[in-house]
Amino acid sequence: MKRLLVLTTLLLGAALAARAQCAGCTTVAGTIYTANGNLYNGTLLISWPIPFASADGHYNLIGPPISIALSGGALSIPLEPNDTASPAGTYYTIRSAVSGLVSLTCRVPTSGSSVSLASVCTAALPVASSSSLVESLATRSGSLNFINLGDGGCVDQTFSFPGLLTTSQLEGGFPSGLATGLIAVMFPSAANTADVRLCNFSGRPVTTGSLIYDAIATSYTLAASSALTFGSIPDGGCSPTPQPISIGGAVPGDMVIPTYPASLPSGTIPYMTVTTPNVVSVTLCNWSGTYLTSYTATFGAALGR
Repeated sequence: MKRLLVLTTLLLGAALAARAQCAGCTTVAGTIYTANGNLYNGTLLISWPIPFASADGHYNLIGPPISIALSGGALSIPLEPNDTASPAGTYYTIRSAVSGLVSLTCRVPTSGSSVSLASVCTAALPVASSSSLVESLATRSGSLNFINLGDGGCVDQTFSFPGLLTTSQLEGGFPSGLATGLIAVMFPSAANTADVRLCNFSGRPVTTGSLIYDAIATSYTLAASSALTFGSIPDGGCSPTPQPISIGGAVPGDMVIPTYPASLPSGTIPYMTVTTPNVVSVTLCNWSGTYLTSYTATFGAALGR
């Protein structure tokens, strides 16, 4: 039955026309201003850092940010409600495409009509406005073809990245051509090796064809690591209690650059997000086809500012 639930998969980053057909969506409307009181003209990016199941039965995967072009500051966008979503604490972030800094954190109620931007969104400015990025150390790309990836399954493929360490901060750039219902994570599985784990929740077997995956090894100063222990996780479930990594200055809405352990069990997908100040929460989901009894490893996190 768990596998059947994924047949309702809805990727929020789909085309605007598709979002307009969302019967259970709530429209968030309001006016955006710049700091000098002028109406905002430009592009806003709306994103959600972790996948979530909404009350209407849709499983909302992580996808590219929703890009909205504003004229005269007027914003009106239908979004899946996340106030009662699972896991709890799910939120949207709204930021300027120019500055890249998160400006608003939003929890959208289940109303089926329209709510004001001011009633569901709060300011979430980073404590330090300066960038945490020291440098981009190197970039590599790999052409990968996942063949006949079964529904509900995960497969790993790798490509060479000379100089990459298992402790490296690695940003993954995933191809726009990935089909709806596919989730990908990237991590160093060994020295000089970038691993792409692709999981399929589309409801059917998928062959992706040859697509380009980009990997960027970076160095951020706002970073930390911690040994985390996850208890029993059934197949198709996620850890009930997220595990914490403390990073002073972290605020909800910060972009997290993860460092996953090379020993990450097959068929598992971790997620990192900042839900409370100074803490990165790590959730581990299990789609391996078997019961995960316990797992302990060191996870790292950096704030991508």
